[in-house]
Amino acid sequence: MNKARLLKLADLLEADAKNPYGVRFNLRDWGKAEDKTPTVDCGTTACAIGLACLSPEFQAEGLSFDTYFDEDESNWGMRPKYGPRDSWGAVEDFFELSHRESYRLFRRSAYEVFKGAEAELAVAARIREMVAK
Repeated sequence: MNKARLLKLADLLEADAKNPYGVRFNLRDWGKAEDKTPTVDCGTTACAIGLACLSPEFQAEGLSFDTYFDEDESNWGMRPKYGPRDSWGAVEDFFELSHRESYRLFRRSAYEVFKGAEAELAVAARIREMVAK
């Protein structure tokens, strides 16, 4: 488990939850935007990992994302990338998590509330709890 990266993500989530112009947090999608390039603003919907992918600090450490056009929703989706891996493999490699740990932290079904600032803060709290163990 890369505790430093996880704590940095918890800080990022807490800051974004307080920012009315930050991403529209939703654990349903990695990220999506009307424009091809998602950004950290209210025009982008993102989960914790999507927010991390958009962070220059995490990008400097090699985390990135691919975009694709979702015809069903008429918007651009994103999926995390780290080295040769994408999606959950990228998440697990970047944060040095097991499959089970990554699902416990970042999967929508692991939370009662999965969108908005309340959900964002719940993910940050769970990260801090897991790191403290």
